[in-house]
Amino acid sequence: MNITKTLFTEFSSSPKKAWFHRNDKKIYTTIVEAEYGAMDGSELWQSIEDQVKLLLWEHIIVTPEGDYDMAFTETKQLLANYPAVIYQPWFQSDDLQIRCDFLVRNESGTYDLREVKAKNT
Repeated sequence: MNITKTLFTEFSSSPKKAWFHRNDKKIYTTIVEAEYGAMDGSELWQSIEDQVKLLLWEHIIVTPEGDYDMAFTETKQLLANYPAVIYQPWFQSDDLQIRCDFLVRNESGTYDLREVKAKNT
């Protein structure tokens, strides 16, 4: 089973909501609509991602669904070129696979991992 950041944070604050997210999309959608009203959080987040992609198009990891080996290879290749920002790089250690939002090169020449959230709860 894959566990996403969204699912993990939902489970941390509301295990029932996380269960519905995974098992009953209709009820989950009803819960999210009740929380956020008419605002469609996924549309908002997608529009933010689209703007980021326009700004960082040459530093994006493009991953076909399920092709993690390609994602890890692309991440290594981008890191070898030492860009200022990498969008959605992938890493693996043993059986743990991670995709973060951004790696941003800092003044000391290493990278800071940055996560972006549409909400702060």
